Amino acid sequence: GARLTEEREASWRRLAWIPGSFAVCRLPPGSAIHVPRGSFFSVTITDSETSVVCSELDLPDGDEVKCELGWSAFRLEGPIPFATTGVLAALSGPLACAGVGLFVLSTYDTDVVLVKTSDAGAAARALETAGFSFSADVERGLQQLAPD
Repeated sequence: GARLTEEREASWRRLAWIPGSFAVCRLPPGSAIHVPRGSFFSVTITDSETSVVCSELDLPDGDEVKCELGWSAFRLEGPIPFATTGVLAALSGPLACAGVGLFVLSTYDTDVVLVKTSDAGAAARALETAGFSFSADVERGLQQLAPD
């Protein structure tokens, strides 16, 4: 893997909050998916399931759909080069130590971390302690989301 310069490492240690409340949904394999025009929507298809991560305003329909609601999402400022190593370990370690579960999605340019909204404040504190920084929007959003 690539060694990180301080400047490059600092860029992926900046987080931006994705506004909204999100859901992680399971659909039967082969399910048809309607992709909304929203700003955040992800589909993963395997031979045993179809998973959708979306705004709670865009939940998929169907009797066999199971959704876990109440997620907040943070995006690492990217792009993060493919050869970069240790990014998810740097994120998941502090969250695990703080007792915060996570759900992670990767895109071509970056990683998106979802935490339960009830844990958003604890997640932000753990990541700040670990050297991550947040945009002002994240701080304002967390104040609204997590009353602890």
